[in-house]
Amino acid sequence: MGVAALFLLSSLCLFAITAQAQQCSKPSGGPNMDLKPEYILNTTFEDGATVAFSCNPGYTPAGGSPTITCTAGLWSEVLLRCERKNCGALEEVANGEITYINGTEFGDTAKVTCKLGYNPVGGSAVMRCDVEGWTGRLPTCEVVKCVPPGGIVNGTFSPMKEFYEYREVVQYSCNKDLELNGSRELICSEDGNFSPAPPNCVWVECKDPVIENAELQSGSRPPHRLNAALIYICKTGYTMEGPSTVTCDLNSQWSPSLPKCNTQQCSKPSGGPNMDLRPDYMTQTTFEDGATVAFTCHPGYTPVPTITCTAGQWSAVQLRCEKKNCGALPEVTNGEIIYTDGTEFGDTAKVQCEPGYYPVGGSAVLRCGVEGWMGRLPTCEAT
Repeated sequence: MGVAALFLLSSLCLFAITAQAQQCSKPSGGPNMDLKPEYILNTTFEDGATVAFSCNPGYTPAGGSPTITCTAGLWSEVLLRCERKNCGALEEVANGEITYINGTEFGDTAKVTCKLGYNPVGGSAVMRCDVEGWTGRLPTCEVVKCVPPGGIVNGTFSPMKEFYEYREVVQYSCNKDLELNGSRELICSEDGNFSPAPPNCVWVECKDPVIENAELQSGSRPPHRLNAALIYICKTGYTMEGPSTVTCDLNSQWSPSLPKCNTQQCSKPSGGPNMDLRPDYMTQTTFEDGATVAFTCHPGYTPVPTITCTAGQWSAVQLRCEKKNCGALPEVTNGEIIYTDGTEFGDTAKVQCEPGYYPVGGSAVLRCGVEGWMGRLPTCEAT
């Protein structure tokens, strides 16, 4: 091959290499953007070529040029910035509230909640921020309505309307001489029903009470209608168990339950000084009306009386327990009896013989006991 041919071949290769180096490969954009559709199919771009980016659906340009240029095989810097689309706040909903789950940007959701007593009507309760803005249509919050409540036998309610709005009230009443059993007022509630349940009309009359050993102190006379009140007291000698005042209720019953008049009892009595209850009464704590108990004097005291329980009170204790008196001892010939304190229970007597005499037999000291003088008198005999 000649020199000219070699030179030509080298020049062509150099041209091809230079031309290839000046092309750019397909560029990559920033976050949330893609090449415009007209550039998507190209794999290489000539030197000086210009391409443009567009933001992905749901994102909008937030500054910077969308185009870049291929220069000597390199693309210029991508300046475009793409941010999430902001749908903005929704219009306010009367009697409702809008809650944004995360915010108002692309992909976020908003929920419409109506106030208590209102329901969403039309539109969608949940909306989403989309490419074109908020999807769906806002609902309206309309007040809950109730149909008329049920009627009652022998009674009526007012006002009567075709429908009632939330928290509207109807009032029931009964025909003459009948009483309302249940709530007088019903209210239209949030579920579209009246509550509580309708009342009913009842005849109320309580029987005249019969309470043994009781007397009517004050109150109504028969017939006893609703809320009639009676006050009772027990006869003398009886105590009341239960309330003294009773009232006729809706069930034609006296409330609370009728009282009872029980026989009065006596508690354990206390005696006077130097006496106790007889042993056969000691274990009792209460005694029936008419019961009789007896006391005994302490050893060395007399006599034995009784007292009686009458209408819850013990009769007076008439017994007086005095110390037993043993009386004077017989005289001692040739001697003298000296009483230490006297001749009553517990006292002592001493026999003292005259000079030249001394006591023989018996005891020189005697004591007044329960049965009398204890011991036997001595005699005074000459020495």
